[in-house]
Amino acid sequence: MGLLRCGPVETLARFVLRHRLLVGVSWLALFVAGGVAAGPVAGRLTFDFSLPGQPGYQAERQLIATFGTSTADTLVPVITVPAGTTVQQHATDIARVFAAVRTRLPQARVVDLASTGDPRFVTTDGRSTFALVQGPEPQGFGPGLEASLTPILRAAVASAGLQSGVTSYGLLAAGGNSSGPSVLVETLFGALGALAVLVFVFASFLAFVPLIIAAVSILTTFLLVLALTYLTDVSFVVQFLIALVGLGVAIDYSLLLVSRWREERAHGHTNDEAVVVAVQTAGHAVLASGVTVAISLLALVVVPVPFLRSMGLGGMLIPLVSVAVVLTLLPALLSKLGPRVDWPRIRHDAVAARGWSAWARLIVRRRWVAAGVAAVALGLVIAPVFGLKIGQAGTDSLARSGSAFNVLQQLQKGGVGNGILTPIEVLVPQGQAKAAVAAAAGVRGVRTAAVGGTKGGLAVVDVIPAKETVDSASNGVVNDVRTAVENATDGSVGVAGTGAIVQDYHNFPYVLALIAVITFVLLVRTFARCCCRSRRCCSTSSRWRGLRRRRLLLAARARLRRGVRGLTDRRHHVLATRNHLRVPVRVVDGLRGVHPGPNARGIRRDRLHRAGCRHRPRAHRAAGDLGSPDPVLFLRRAGFLTRHRHQGARHRARSWHPHRRHPGPGSARARTRQSVRPLELVAPGWAGPDPAGQTLTGHRRRIRPS
Repeated sequence: MGLLRCGPVETLARFVLRHRLLVGVSWLALFVAGGVAAGPVAGRLTFDFSLPGQPGYQAERQLIATFGTSTADTLVPVITVPAGTTVQQHATDIARVFAAVRTRLPQARVVDLASTGDPRFVTTDGRSTFALVQGPEPQGFGPGLEASLTPILRAAVASAGLQSGVTSYGLLAAGGNSSGPSVLVETLFGALGALAVLVFVFASFLAFVPLIIAAVSILTTFLLVLALTYLTDVSFVVQFLIALVGLGVAIDYSLLLVSRWREERAHGHTNDEAVVVAVQTAGHAVLASGVTVAISLLALVVVPVPFLRSMGLGGMLIPLVSVAVVLTLLPALLSKLGPRVDWPRIRHDAVAARGWSAWARLIVRRRWVAAGVAAVALGLVIAPVFGLKIGQAGTDSLARSGSAFNVLQQLQKGGVGNGILTPIEVLVPQGQAKAAVAAAAGVRGVRTAAVGGTKGGLAVVDVIPAKETVDSASNGVVNDVRTAVENATDGSVGVAGTGAIVQDYHNFPYVLALIAVITFVLLVRTFARCCCRSRRCCSTSSRWRGLRRRRLLLAARARLRRGVRGLTDRRHHVLATRNHLRVPVRVVDGLRGVHPGPNARGIRRDRLHRAGCRHRPRAHRAAGDLGSPDPVLFLRRAGFLTRHRHQGARHRARSWHPHRRHPGPGSARARTRQSVRPLELVAPGWAGPDPAGQTLTGHRRRIRPS
């Protein structure tokens, strides 16, 4: 039997340990370059939710091309007259205010009471009136047209002795502010929460290591995204995807590897070998998970939606980069600084936690009850998916305080619904404008309709619904308006606005289904390999009839100290057994000390009590390390050191030992004079007949140190 050939992951781990300085310097350079690129990359991202070929998107592009304005966020300025007066009494002053807005903001399109003459632009109490203000298409987050409109409106109403306020869907979504939190702020909040969890898990300074890995992964991905922006358009959503998803993925993968490294060190491995074993075991899970996530997100590339395609490309990068950092930089850090930062070690990983062990035993004993509870819980979680609404959040789930919320409440008290925030823009030929207004105003669920402007032979009709049209459950009025206008006018009709854009996403559930199918196929392929390996192991272990019939479980591998080859090298190696089973090992020396039959309880070693004398073997004694849940057998060269129960490493050769009748150096000298003896692999048998009435015996196989 030879040694197992190293896999690619283990080979990578040993390469990293040999060149950890080069690995560390390389990732440090990428980290610095990513930090420099994080600023410029935000300016190169696009603010585009286009859906080429969809009717809502085509109408929106036509509106922008003709009138220069967009329906992305319609501002609703509200003017209130003093108590005891009405809007009709201050009609001239109000018209002058909105005229000033048109003069100061020529890029905006303003629809008000004076321009339409529609009394439905006044609240039921007669004291407030509103207008619709739309500006150019936004190019990103941050202050938009509202930053210019608010001071102009305040200055104009102050001279007339009136009051004003501004509300919009965007202002409510931002909590009443014109700008939301930056990517950096959101990432820092997420990092603080993750740090609290990591401190609880590791209870040492090792909790900062996964955060370092996450920082390197995120900034390196930003560097790659910057290069990607020179090849194709990348949506601004990608920066949030990289920052938040990358933070979770990198910390998750680091947690797997670091936890396994701590366990291996607690089991007696040296630091470097613990790193190699951790990469060889947990590294495979990290690699499989990262590739699966990357390919699943890459499936978005086939969707004919630009911003979803860019999300697929950007989302693919973050798990791949995280896997690369975890499998290279993290082993280098653990090899160099791991034992130093793993302080203070309040929790130890040598023994499984009592709470989790008790929970596992409970699940195994009540497996059917646990499966039923899990099925019910999953059903409760999945049930809301069938009521999923495609679109944006309703105003009820947005800001509940602030000036924008107060203005909306004022309108609703005056009989104006929240549909004022999501008007419907209908594009018709200029000669068909009046017919379109009459048809749209007669649709159920519409408050009013008015001509908002004409240009280039095209007219835009602003239709104000009674209720907001933000999702698939509330935009039925959009279809009704489209049908009514098409039946009442001649020529092409285009419908733009929030409701029309939401209707363009009717294929979005199929996109989710596509991603789910691709992920399922990848997971099946991944687990199929594990199943194939399990079947091969089961086929091989079927030869061990006694073990299979008694359902005796053997562990996966048997480890031996390389000390059987030399006294100075203490690295571990794995016996390449044909069936990859852990088997008991005992030492035999010629004909002396050979047990009459296989020891059913595992390892036996001949005990020494005098120089060269041996006790008669007693088969009723069990091996000392069979009491552990996962015994790993460590043997060194005979006469140098052994971890047998009666000859523990903690006892000196010259000191008193409870199993030595005559303490003295003779016993130690006798042991050191022993030559290297062959090892015998013993399969535990069963001390009794099997159900078929046949006696089960073990099997032996001799190996010699190479």
